[in-house]
Amino acid sequence: MVKYTMEMLYPLIVFKDNNATNERPLRSLHYFDSLRKLSNFNTEKQNIITQELVKLDLITGNQMFVAPTKKAEEIIYWEKNMSIADENYSIEERKAARFKLLDKVYKETNGHQGTFVNIQEIGTSLGFSNYLTRITYDYLSGENLLEARALGGIVSLTHYGIIEYESAIENPSAQTTYFPPVNVINNILSVNTMINSQVQLASNNSSQTQTNEFDKDKIMNWILKLEETIKAENIKIEQNILDEVDSIKAILSTKNPKVNFIKESLGIIQNFLVGIASNYAFQQLLKSFPM
Repeated sequence: MVKYTMEMLYPLIVFKDNNATNERPLRSLHYFDSLRKLSNFNTEKQNIITQELVKLDLITGNQMFVAPTKKAEEIIYWEKNMSIADENYSIEERKAARFKLLDKVYKETNGHQGTFVNIQEIGTSLGFSNYLTRITYDYLSGENLLEARALGGIVSLTHYGIIEYESAIENPSAQTTYFPPVNVINNILSVNTMINSQVQLASNNSSQTQTNEFDKDKIMNWILKLEETIKAENIKIEQNILDEVDSIKAILSTKNPKVNFIKESLGIIQNFLVGIASNYAFQQLLKSFPM
C-alpha cells in the first residue's frame, strides 16, 4: 500500500486546482511553474510517483503536456466517484467499521501523523464497499479522528485520533465514546455480516464449500446461561429481547428447528448485548456466542 507525504501530493494538488484530467492535460510549462510555487517542493519526490500518478510523455507537435494517470484521477476526484448505495448497517456494525478503518490507518502509518494513505485502498483491504468506506470515513473525519490531506481520498491520523485509538487498544474491555469494546468488535462484524459465508480451505485442487455449523445443544446451553446471567446481574431487559429468547427455546424444542429463524433471533440478542458490553458477565457471553 502506497504511503504519501505532503510533497508527494503536490503534483495532484496542481492537477486538482486546474481541473486537469487524462483528457484535459496541462501544458508542461504551466505544470512545472505551479509546482515551483509550492513551498519545499522536491523534484526527487515527484519522480518517485511519476509513473504511478503523473504522465509526462504526452507530446502534441512541439508542445509537451502533463496529465494525471487513472489512479491519480481516482484520488483527486474521489468524492465525485462516490455514489449513495442501498446498503443498510446497524449502529453496532457502523461503530465496529469505524474502529476497523481507524485501526488499519494506524497500522499502515505506524501511528504517524505525517504519513498519508489512500482511504479507498484502506477500505478495500478490509473488504468494505465504497459506500461503507465513505460513510465510515465521513464519521471519523467529522469527529477529528482522521484528517483529509489536500485531496479527498488521501488521509492521515490526527493527534486526537491516535489518543483515542491507543486508549481503545490499552483498554480492550472498555467501551469508548466512539467504539464498542475491542474484544467484541470482531464478533459484531462476523455475526452480523458473515454468517454462512463460504470458507476456502487451503489444499490442492480444493473447491469452495458452504459450511453451516449448527449445534442445537450448544445454542440451548448458551441461552440458558444468558437467562442465568440476566437474573444474576439484575439488569432490566426489554421485552422484545425476552421474546427472542423464548422463541429460540421454542424452535429448538421442535424436531426440525428452523436455523434461519434462530440466527435472526440470535442476531437481535447479540446486538442488544453489544450495547451493554461494558458489563463483564455479558462480555463473556459475547465471547462464547454460539454461531
